[in-house]
Amino acid sequence: MEILSQTDSSSNKVPISFLEITERLKKLAFEEYDYVIAIGSGGIMPGSLIAFHLNLPLLILKINYRDDNNHPLYDHPQLLENPDFQWMSTKKILLVDDVSVTGNTFKKGISMLSGHDITTLALKGKADITIFPEVKTCVKWPWK
Repeated sequence: MEILSQTDSSSNKVPISFLEITERLKKLAFEEYDYVIAIGSGGIMPGSLIAFHLNLPLLILKINYRDDNNHPLYDHPQLLENPDFQWMSTKKILLVDDVSVTGNTFKKGISMLSGHDITTLALKGKADITIFPEVKTCVKWPWK
């Protein structure tokens, strides 16, 4: 399945549908993970889709760095809520975000989850697993 090559004329963003996302997920050979942890807020919807696809529990890690137009709000990603993951023994975690431009938000998440085996996944951008590596422009996600 190919991504629509035309941009949405109202926003100059490439639209990607739920169908396109789920088709890509079906083609991936995922390792076994214990948890999907979504970086909130951008990673919550893709994290939910992936957790459902993998039949895994979903946790949320609230970190913020950029606004809805992808402009940095802070010098560094900010932890919005301090989660207590102490109850988890060492686990294999799939850390999910929608977009990773610099990788700084993932780095913040990884630092919060030290001691765990972490794989990062972004729908587009820099990650261990990137669902749409060919997309270099802004995206109109189906949930926005």
